[in-house]
Amino acid sequence: MLSNGYIARYNTKANVFFNRTRELRYFRNAFSNEQPRLHVILGPPSTGKTALIREITTKNENFSPLFINCRNGQFDSPENVYNSLSIQFKTLADKQMKYLEKLPNELEIKDKILDFVNFVAEKGKEKITSDRVSELLSKIVGTLRIGTFGMIESQLQIPHVTPYVVGDLSIGEAEDYFEKHVLPQHGCEELKGKFDHVRRITGTRMLIINMYVSEYKNNGGKLEYDEFSVFRQEDDKLRTGLDPFGFPGEPIDPLWDRNDLIKVMKKIVEAENKGFVLERDLIEEIGIRKLHSLVYNNFLHRRQTNMFANDINAPNEVILTAMNQPSLRAMERLLKILA
Repeated sequence: MLSNGYIARYNTKANVFFNRTRELRYFRNAFSNEQPRLHVILGPPSTGKTALIREITTKNENFSPLFINCRNGQFDSPENVYNSLSIQFKTLADKQMKYLEKLPNELEIKDKILDFVNFVAEKGKEKITSDRVSELLSKIVGTLRIGTFGMIESQLQIPHVTPYVVGDLSIGEAEDYFEKHVLPQHGCEELKGKFDHVRRITGTRMLIINMYVSEYKNNGGKLEYDEFSVFRQEDDKLRTGLDPFGFPGEPIDPLWDRNDLIKVMKKIVEAENKGFVLERDLIEEIGIRKLHSLVYNNFLHRRQTNMFANDINAPNEVILTAMNQPSLRAMERLLKILA
């Protein structure tokens, strides 16, 4: 039990799921609503969105989760697209067949699902082309239109989408995670009681805290903030943003210029204690098209709602933050260099 009353589980294995008691309770209720709805979970990179949804859906027999990984390597060729989709939908089909075995009158649904499973098995032996992928998608759509699969299609027809933004841990939660889980895991007890110093570098994002302590340990107990790998990545990205057409791996359709990015960085750094800048304020500075171009290229993170904003005291309007705490530190150092 944490000091703030929330229960946490600690595990030294990979894929640790920590805390998120409020989110677990809320989303279990939201996803169990009898009226189908579309729920979109948003948030900065690596804040645990996927882990949260997996925790809810895979440990409750009332859910039949379908996970489609659209990250690099999953959808970069017809074969990978086919394999990723077919595996995920076959898993769902197998689960539904076990359920339908209890319903002897649902022969049409059983035949349709078996037809899909056989299609996947047969087509998987052939060379995968874009035409094969199109056939698979058609077969998936046809299967989704019937029986227990029909609910998925009905959800897609609902125009209203409910967005949620999952942020980082609160300071208290992050300190508990740091002291009780991360330090014992890496054997860095000398950092005990020094979370305020570490937080200035990492923020309260679990992945970044864990990465920092791991690199600290691997570096013999010494790691300046500008040696931290996440800081170096963010620093390099910001330098690219200052001259978006002059570096390899340039941003996609950048609409801002050097002075625009400098103005934005100053606003973000000045607002560190508050943790965010109102979107309308930055729009006044550089205009909406330039600002959204920066967001699109991951120089800033945009939060539409203040739900689960445990890491900051967010107002009920659109705000913008740095992508993470190392990015904020990189902005701060870069502004000093440019001054």
